[in-house]
Amino acid sequence: VGIEGMAFFSAAYNVYMLLNSIAAAGLPVALSIIVSRNLADGRLFNIKKVFKVALLLFVSIGFAGTVLLYQSAELYSSVVGLDGAVLSVRTIAPTILLITISGGLRGYFQGHEIMAPTAISQMIESLGKLVFGISLAYLAVESGRSLPQVAASAISGISIGVLLSVLYLLIFYLIFRRKQKARQEEFGIQEVDCTRHIIAGLFWIALPITLSSCLTSITSLADTALITNGLIASGFAENTAVALYSSYTNLAIPLFNLIPALVTPLAVSLIPTITAAITRKDSREANSLFSSSVRLCLGFSIPSAAGMAVFSKQILDLIYPNEAEACSFAAPLLSLLSLAIIFSCLTTVLNAVLQSYMKTTLPIISMGAGAVVKIGLEYILIRTNVGIFGAPISTVVGCFVILLTDVIFVTVFTPHRLSSAPFFKALAATAVCISMAIASYCFIIRLNVPFVYALIVAVLIAVMVYSVVALKFGVVGSFELGHLPFGERLITIFKKLKLIK
Repeated sequence: VGIEGMAFFSAAYNVYMLLNSIAAAGLPVALSIIVSRNLADGRLFNIKKVFKVALLLFVSIGFAGTVLLYQSAELYSSVVGLDGAVLSVRTIAPTILLITISGGLRGYFQGHEIMAPTAISQMIESLGKLVFGISLAYLAVESGRSLPQVAASAISGISIGVLLSVLYLLIFYLIFRRKQKARQEEFGIQEVDCTRHIIAGLFWIALPITLSSCLTSITSLADTALITNGLIASGFAENTAVALYSSYTNLAIPLFNLIPALVTPLAVSLIPTITAAITRKDSREANSLFSSSVRLCLGFSIPSAAGMAVFSKQILDLIYPNEAEACSFAAPLLSLLSLAIIFSCLTTVLNAVLQSYMKTTLPIISMGAGAVVKIGLEYILIRTNVGIFGAPISTVVGCFVILLTDVIFVTVFTPHRLSSAPFFKALAATAVCISMAIASYCFIIRLNVPFVYALIVAVLIAVMVYSVVALKFGVVGSFELGHLPFGERLITIFKKLKLIK
């Protein structure tokens, strides 16, 4: 698609993510919380009605979002200064309806603490984006289409991927519903809540979560408007400003988002499990889940952030071999952004904890504070000699403000307390593994080995060293490993190797 074409793609994708937050972020989480509560109380008939009401509500919101996005495509593209994005915005519009359906189904299963449908549907969605997005973009390029048309072809892969995901979830739901009917018969006829009460409950929980999710998307939209316009105002030519914006948004940002995206399932699964523990008044289990989630989050995010910062140029060159100049622009930006990975991952977990305790308005305050700091700082810095580096710097500062506010909220409004020990243990283990990775890479590259192989070997060495050191330092233990796939086997192996007690 090219750097300029990807600018049109990103402009459409960012506004899609904003409406995605409204249509499919808060309501599915709210549904999972309500389903989890009813399940803990044995109210299976009420779960059935809650799901029907919620799905009808989701579809209504999704349809409205689709119409709104399609009709306002030209206005939005004009505001962000990328007129070529109109076709991409209209192409992505039908996806809003589809994601509300998938979000409702995922929230229903998550409330039952069944995470496989969410995971598999996300894999189907991602593969659909990849296969159809690249294939259709390739065909558009080969047929000599314009850049806006090529970008629209690429983004249509998202719509196809989400459609396939919805079809899978519907099939799984039909199979799951048969099993639930048998369980309902065991409980007999039960009273159910009125429709108005269910809708009010969904919105009461969902609205704050949706608003906090929207703030994240709004900051992405702010990047779209502030970076290009700010660079032009500071003296850059329009094509140079678009290239810099695209290098940052399409190369650095996706890699930055990769690690928090991998931590998000941890938070998603944490909400119904902690909610169920709170409903049962089992404070010991709730505290164990909280501590374990924080340790896993830090144990994963700190070495990932360090590796991304140190090897940013090599990683970008590996993924985008035909964009050498853009990778040179994006590498230092990604290195700066990497610090925010830790803040963002931990914030995801803390927000999940606050939502489990029904403190759903607090994440809005923290996200709002971070968004204001980021947007204000970015507006100032981009128009100075700092230039494009103002974008990652403002993101790091904004993410830190969000995390600091969330830590205060968790300390004040929940019984949990954050310990500094897991952070320093993960940091120490990371220092060891990154040192080994750097030494390995430098040694191998001197042997005139292609950087790709040197990078792969260095990363493998880092992973192996970190795994051993992290277990020895107690970054994670048997409790955390037991919740992972094949966890019991891993515990047995590590005990034989005397890496854990």
